[in-house]
Amino acid sequence: MPDALDHRRTSAIAAVETWLVERTSSVQRLEAGDLVHFRGSPIAGWRVSADFADGERRVDIVVDAAFPFRPAKLLLVDRPAFGVWPHVERDGFLCLTSEQAAFSSEDPIGGVAALFEMAFGLVRRCVTESCDAEFRAEFLSYWPGSAEVAGRAVLGLFEPDGGSRAIRAWWGKDLLLLADDDDAIHRWLRACYGDLRKRDLKTAAGALLWIGRPLTPSQFPKTGTDLLDLSDQREARSILDDAAATLPGALPVVLGMRADAGDAYAGLLIPQPGVARSKVAAGRGFRPSRIPPHVAARRYFGGSAGEAFIVERADPSWIHGRARDPRFATLRGSSVVLLGCGSVGAPVATTLAQAGVGKLILVDHDGLKAANLSRHPLGAASLGKPKARELALRIRRDLPHILVEAEVMDLQRLLLERPERLLEADLVISALGNWAAEAMLDEWHQGAVCPGPVVYGWTEAHACAGHAVAILHEGKRLRDGFDSTGKPKLEVTAWPNGPTIAHEPACGAVFQPYGPVELGFITSMVADLALDCLLGGVIASTHRIWACAERLLDGAGGVWSDEWTSLVDGRSEGGFLTKRLWAAPLGAEILPA
Repeated sequence: MPDALDHRRTSAIAAVETWLVERTSSVQRLEAGDLVHFRGSPIAGWRVSADFADGERRVDIVVDAAFPFRPAKLLLVDRPAFGVWPHVERDGFLCLTSEQAAFSSEDPIGGVAALFEMAFGLVRRCVTESCDAEFRAEFLSYWPGSAEVAGRAVLGLFEPDGGSRAIRAWWGKDLLLLADDDDAIHRWLRACYGDLRKRDLKTAAGALLWIGRPLTPSQFPKTGTDLLDLSDQREARSILDDAAATLPGALPVVLGMRADAGDAYAGLLIPQPGVARSKVAAGRGFRPSRIPPHVAARRYFGGSAGEAFIVERADPSWIHGRARDPRFATLRGSSVVLLGCGSVGAPVATTLAQAGVGKLILVDHDGLKAANLSRHPLGAASLGKPKARELALRIRRDLPHILVEAEVMDLQRLLLERPERLLEADLVISALGNWAAEAMLDEWHQGAVCPGPVVYGWTEAHACAGHAVAILHEGKRLRDGFDSTGKPKLEVTAWPNGPTIAHEPACGAVFQPYGPVELGFITSMVADLALDCLLGGVIASTHRIWACAERLLDGAGGVWSDEWTSLVDGRSEGGFLTKRLWAAPLGAEILPA
């Protein structure tokens, strides 16, 4: 008996075929032998003919086993060579919508009809109009290479908007790194792979030609001679001359272009000229250090075809928002000290790094314990090792452009021995959950000379509520919201069955039982408040409170406190965030979310 998906697919295919037959007399069902030649494993298809200004053209419609939940694809049978018309892929399939485009699975005919209209409109436009603007807008789709060259993935670490210039290339086994200088490459490699031998860090010459306006396919360079012509047109010939004079094994030349949707980088790999009598042909007749640059360039950049490639951008502005995040410049120039790399602090540090904060200083004196693995970003390989150092290594490995340092010490020692670490930061975050340490930090903060804000984050029992407090240098202090023993004046939850602290079978070993899901809301709130401070969005000492869903509180044996019920006007469902001024009276106004 066919299942629901089979029935839906069969019905949709039958409906589309009936509609096509009724719409045109030229429809032809594609046989199984025809379908095997298409990519994507289609299970049904049709060929339709239509008249255009330059004659008749055929279009194939194919659907796969996920139809009608995945839309049909259209292929132009009678088409010019690749690169003559936009939105026509190498195998003839038409790129008519984005990958996120969706059509109603309830109306398969409507989806196919919409694609038909797009396809026929594209052909009519290509037959009668210039399509250069469309080629330039999606330049990378028509460049003849991929994000791989000489069997290696290509990553670009160089900063955008730098104009034409010499760059450096590092050739790894599976990777070609391109950057503005050797230091950038070495920092990236050491962050990812640790200490490397000197020979493993060796780099070679590369070049970047800033073209500006994207080229159209008919203008794409194919040979070294074409690159020389482009460099002459941009008054950048000396860059190629100097690169070739170093006699690199192969010379990657990157072309930078600015499309409407942002900068794009592609290029050609120019192979080293052939070898004669154990000497590189480009340097034949000269000592290696005496080769005139223009001679080396003329020998390198001949009429032979280069290997085309696309550069996958890995520069910080691209990683953090594809060069579209207006916060990036501020965050990249920011420095944060994070105190406590436990189950609250470590996720916050990771989030801030992913958000683009340029420098993190992680402070924690303790090692990672097995009981923390389920709610900590670090894994079993870090057990017993200092959390601050291990977390710094992981962030550097994952995001090599972020500067991360570790201090394996407690806060009291840091304040007494290295207070400059805090003074240099734009923001300090405390995720210690230790009143003695945080009271000391609060005292230091009040007396320090012009420090930035301090954000404190902590959880209540079972992570059923969480708090994030930003203390500015002027105004309310942290201690204003606590009594002298560190008990908060406002708690969200109450526990009628007594203390919630659990004990391990060891002296003084206590913990709070909660998991990563409950904690995730709280760490996100702390990180969000930290970003607001860095971006200038916090102008007074502020308190943000997360209250869990009521079912979680009930399941843990807790209730809402009287103070909390009064503050939120009796709301009991939980699952929301509240903002207020820090240490404000209970009757004070709640801030807009």
